[in-house]
Amino acid sequence: MDGYVEVVKLLLVHNPGIITAVDKRKNTALHFACREGRLDVLKLLLNTDASNIGATGGFYPLHYAATSGNVEVIELLLSQPGVDKNVVSMNGYTPLCDAVRRGREKSVETLLAHNVEVDTPDNRGRTPLLIASQKSNQNIVKALLGAGAKAELNDALSIALTNRDEGLVQLLKNAGAIEKDEGFGIEELMKMATLGDVFGIEEPGTDTGDTATAKEPQAISGAECVEEDLTS
Repeated sequence: MDGYVEVVKLLLVHNPGIITAVDKRKNTALHFACREGRLDVLKLLLNTDASNIGATGGFYPLHYAATSGNVEVIELLLSQPGVDKNVVSMNGYTPLCDAVRRGREKSVETLLAHNVEVDTPDNRGRTPLLIASQKSNQNIVKALLGAGAKAELNDALSIALTNRDEGLVQLLKNAGAIEKDEGFGIEELMKMATLGDVFGIEEPGTDTGDTATAKEPQAISGAECVEEDLTS
């Protein structure tokens, strides 16, 4: 055990109620342990009182664990009685959606191994497969398809074309994704996309709203990035 565990032990001895205390975002110590990947601290908190494993401010510890990418923390949370592995946050995200949004491949694999719902959309109607396609993350797309994600949706393939990702286009096509009914085949669309001639395909760097790629620069990092992703 490290120093963090000993400090938490002392705090719990002198003020047992601190385990349910919340910050301005309504997060408890359990949320912070999951966000920072402090497995030993999480074990201590769960052994002391697991009643606050749910949401206090609209976000669940499992969302923080999925976003941080700590597989052991995810596994420990999923082993707790009564934990909803498909729970939706106040912003409409499941833990799987959050893991996909952050590109946490190990988190995605772990959640899928626990048979989470693979096609539950977020608050914008985007499935995890669509989000992964937006971010051109072929590894996550493959994992989702392997878990039974539905590829026969126009949007995922359209996003792959917009991102000019030929490998992803072929991956989705092979999995049964539907071609856009524009009078063109996939090969023709890819050639035209390379030239920027397909209607609806923007030049790199153009703001495309919800269909923006993951290549946009990130201005935040670390814990702030976790907070930003969970609250956006």
